[in-house]
Amino acid sequence: MLTDLIGTPYKIYQVKGNKYNLDSILLANFVGKINKKIKNIYDFGCGNGVLMFYLSLKSDSKITGIEIQEELFRLAEKNINRNVLQKKLFVINKDIREIDIKNADVIVSNPPYFKKTKNVKISKSTLRQIARHEIKIDLDSLLKSASKSLKSKGSLYLSFKPERLTEVIKISKNYMLETKELRFVHPYVFKKPNLVLIKLVKNSNEGVFTQPPLVLYNDKGEMSMELKTIYKTN
Repeated sequence: MLTDLIGTPYKIYQVKGNKYNLDSILLANFVGKINKKIKNIYDFGCGNGVLMFYLSLKSDSKITGIEIQEELFRLAEKNINRNVLQKKLFVINKDIREIDIKNADVIVSNPPYFKKTKNVKISKSTLRQIARHEIKIDLDSLLKSASKSLKSKGSLYLSFKPERLTEVIKISKNYMLETKELRFVHPYVFKKPNLVLIKLVKNSNEGVFTQPPLVLYNDKGEMSMELKTIYKTN
């Protein structure tokens, strides 16, 4: 299925069980402006390439996606070719635990949010299972691989579940990653956050800055002014 990528000039192909969602748009927005000195950006678990496309509008850097699932890797390739971005965007079909990267200035990842347990109901779609649950990669392996791949002072941007934030902070310290910036995302102002956006920096000093919360909808279910702005600027 070919669909418009909201807020961009691009059209992308998607498959059932792996359609892009708001989390990718919010994470791209959270990355903010990308310094011209940034040369190498990687997307760990790039899926069909959505996050890469958003970042391509912010930077002229080389952006490489790593995707373990061959079906999604092929789809990302197809989307890159469809939008004539072969000189800027690249994708590799590999497990991030097996890659040999040492030059990453920035890594972004919208990883599986949930641990696979007997009490958690999972989708019948294999693509969705792997995208949402720690089947192929867990949090520890993700942070370890990111740290190994980043240059000193390089940045890792994650979207994750707030209830696992303590786990992120604790594990990241084992791999020389310091949590430097947070933003909690609330569906409504009176609801608890259901997403947290996280910036970690390799070999950095301690000290965390918390951005103002991002509220997505007003009490009538309409998009907040900030969300409308994010949709237009990404």
